[in-house]
Amino acid sequence: MSEGKEVGRRLKEQHPEQQAQFPQSWVVVPLAEVATLNPTRQAIDLPLSTPLPFVAMSSVGAEFGGISISTERPLHEVSKGYTQFCSGDVLMAKITPCMENGKLAVVPELSAPVGYGSTEFHVLRATEATEPRWIAHFVSQSTFRRDAKRNMSGSAGQLRVPGRWLDDQMFPLAPKHEQQRILAKLDELFSDLDAGVAALLRARANLKRYRAAVLKAAVEGRLTLEWRAKHPPTETGAELLARLLRERRLRWEHAQLAKFEASGKTPPKDWRSKYVEPAAPDTTTLPALPDGWCWANLEQLVERSEYGSSVKCSYDGKHQPVLRIPNIAKGELDLSDIKFATIDLGDNTDDYALAGDMLVCRTNGSIRLLGKCAVVKAAPLLPHHFASYLLRFRLTERECLPAWVHLFLSSIPGRRFIEHNAASSAGQHNISLSTLHQMPIPLPPVSEAEMAFQQSTQTLSAIDRQERDIERALKRAASLRQSILKRAFSGKLVPQDPTDEPASVLLERILMNLISNGIRY
Repeated sequence: MSEGKEVGRRLKEQHPEQQAQFPQSWVVVPLAEVATLNPTRQAIDLPLSTPLPFVAMSSVGAEFGGISISTERPLHEVSKGYTQFCSGDVLMAKITPCMENGKLAVVPELSAPVGYGSTEFHVLRATEATEPRWIAHFVSQSTFRRDAKRNMSGSAGQLRVPGRWLDDQMFPLAPKHEQQRILAKLDELFSDLDAGVAALLRARANLKRYRAAVLKAAVEGRLTLEWRAKHPPTETGAELLARLLRERRLRWEHAQLAKFEASGKTPPKDWRSKYVEPAAPDTTTLPALPDGWCWANLEQLVERSEYGSSVKCSYDGKHQPVLRIPNIAKGELDLSDIKFATIDLGDNTDDYALAGDMLVCRTNGSIRLLGKCAVVKAAPLLPHHFASYLLRFRLTERECLPAWVHLFLSSIPGRRFIEHNAASSAGQHNISLSTLHQMPIPLPPVSEAEMAFQQSTQTLSAIDRQERDIERALKRAASLRQSILKRAFSGKLVPQDPTDEPASVLLERILMNLISNGIRY
């Protein structure tokens, strides 16, 4: 018994600074004293074909957002090489960025003796001293995750929380009954908070659908239906296209004559026949357009188009600024994060004064970012080059067409073309310049394109404001959740009950049982 009393005294006195922050009935101990990390695997005496619950990383929600155990895999597929767990265990992602995102869960009651899951989970199995959810809520705190991130080890992209670090973390242990009261209060508070967050997420999803509907209505002519009835065009889309094609040919002819003159040669008689007219799109499968509109393709509308430079860039480069995908933000350029070429690219101002041009992302690991574009509305202070994973398009009608083509690229029909025609290799999605040249684009009269852009921009701006309001509300909800957890783990969320058995006494009894069973502590 004297050894047991010594254990109890040590629990109260070995961490006096931490202990002083908590109620007297609490005790602060290393996490390893109240939970087993990655417990020894059980031997399973079942036929190898037996289906067992399987939890992939994607089956666990971020921010302690729940777990799905609906997937099953046969024992022979998972018995080796996967993480084993039982009902009531806490699964915690150990790899970046899943850990930082709060992917953790308490395993619900399983229909089988064990389940299996990703090797990137740590398993925490609570002792009788604590509730599993008490552990789960503790490690879900943002302060805990920040500390865990600082102590990760491994290579870039493969950083993990070390088990030894997790074992050594100081853990505030409340009396068992107080844990249960606090958990009940957390359930009550988080139920209301979760309902509010769910409503915000629904509203955000609805705004996303509304945004897509506005863009689709704009490029199909439904957004300007009433306006069009009152404003007959002075130049239809077909007439606009014919004019652009004439001007395109004239530019080519002037360029050819300039080359002949520069070389001192007389143009041959058939030199004009060398001109290649861009092929019109096949409209047999395309939808009907409003009166005054016509179909064109991007090649018919561009004056010049090209790939960017593959030059290496750095922040301390001394040469020309180079635009990259991060510089494309919501249809415009963001010059707050600029890298520079590490070698001199020359200074052809005409080539790289990009005002009025459109830059399009042609390769990315996420297909949703493929086709992301920006219209350069004002000339930067210096000519800017652009990286090889961007395409530059200089459209013939620079006052209106860049904004219209950007609108189409952002719409459902434009996205459908890009995603349907993208090529994929080694985890990257790509769309070529020649493929984008063939993209069919509905071409309205210039005046209607301007009105469609104006109306859609006003609506999208209102959507942007609502989305910002929702994001602020979601951040406040996340902050409130963390404040509630902080109060919970400092003993301030519910009143203490003097009749509760102190946590140190409970631990002393558990340790005495271990000692009496011959297990050295």
